[in-house]
Amino acid sequence: MTPTTSTFASGGVRITLTSSLDGHRGALAVAGEIDLCTQGAFGAALAGLAAAGATEVALDLSEVTFAGASLLHELATARAAGAMPTIASATPSVHRVLVAGGLAADLQLVA
Repeated sequence: MTPTTSTFASGGVRITLTSSLDGHRGALAVAGEIDLCTQGAFGAALAGLAAAGATEVALDLSEVTFAGASLLHELATARAAGAMPTIASATPSVHRVLVAGGLAADLQLVA
């Protein structure tokens, strides 16, 4: 699957999502904010990879400027759908959210 990039803006908050799929391995790069305003777009991107057959999804969160509980919710939803996310890259603030939410130990942090 050729990488696909989409940008969404809601309530003054913007998120850019770039996804690709190679067999059962998906990849999703996220730039911007993951909060209630962008949760739907982020969740739809993860669900789209799972629906396309991804059982593994590498997330690049190195350009996420803010992440809240919406990130935790969508990661848990993706896991429940059978698309096991791994964190290929993340900012320190994203890592703090994962630790605070109790998901840091459950998700493989690659870098």
